[in-house]
Amino acid sequence: MSLWLYANKCDMSSQTFHLWIFGIQCCFYIIWKARNQSIFHNVRPIISKWLHYLKSRIHDISSVAPGNMHNSVADLAILKSLGVPGHPCKAPKVLEVYWLPPPPGWIKLNTDGLSNSTTAATGGVFRNSRGLVLGCFCMSIGQHTAFYAEMLALIQGLTMAKKKGWTKLWIELDSSSVIQCLLNSSYKPPWTLHSQWLTCKDFLSSSQFYASHIYREGNQVADKLSNMGTSFPSFQWWHTQPQDIASLSSHDAALLPNYRFT
Repeated sequence: MSLWLYANKCDMSSQTFHLWIFGIQCCFYIIWKARNQSIFHNVRPIISKWLHYLKSRIHDISSVAPGNMHNSVADLAILKSLGVPGHPCKAPKVLEVYWLPPPPGWIKLNTDGLSNSTTAATGGVFRNSRGLVLGCFCMSIGQHTAFYAEMLALIQGLTMAKKKGWTKLWIELDSSSVIQCLLNSSYKPPWTLHSQWLTCKDFLSSSQFYASHIYREGNQVADKLSNMGTSFPSFQWWHTQPQDIASLSSHDAALLPNYRFT
């Protein structure tokens, strides 16, 4: 049992973990076999012989054992000592994700929602063609699903756009399902959001708008605001950016990349 616990505590790769577990099982067999030979045939165990047997069995099982090695010198040394070919992990694909400003005369709305074990919250930000923050918001909404929070964040953003008279909107968020709902004329939201949703759709019907999806890595300002929202039980609106998002919004305005590993 202690050997099993050791394997779980160590940061073993999946390939070395499976070989370790097989090696433990094989050792039990070797002990049983050597003991029987000693008792019933009076044959003293030869350690080098059984070690060779253990390594050969591990080598045989390695061709069908699942998992990949860590791409590290330590893992390579272990597998090489066993005479086992390594199964390297695939190198991650790195994507550059950019937040892009809207065209002149347009305003970009980024929203986000979060949900954890204790609460859910919304957040959103409006920016112009120079990447300057025209206003932002956040709010704690109690216990709801992530989808509900994402949907309410969008509704809150569109409600503020209507109040401000911003009718040329680029709407961008990292929830592709909410984007699909926005573009689907027959979608019916949760009943608690139904009247607000109809008001927003009516507003958009008389506005110019474009909706797009962005990876979470490019939606960090809205993501930060939704995290901040857990501390605000009522709707919080800023006319200028709060200090908490200053570095993130400056990063976006400078058209610097964020990185996504897939």
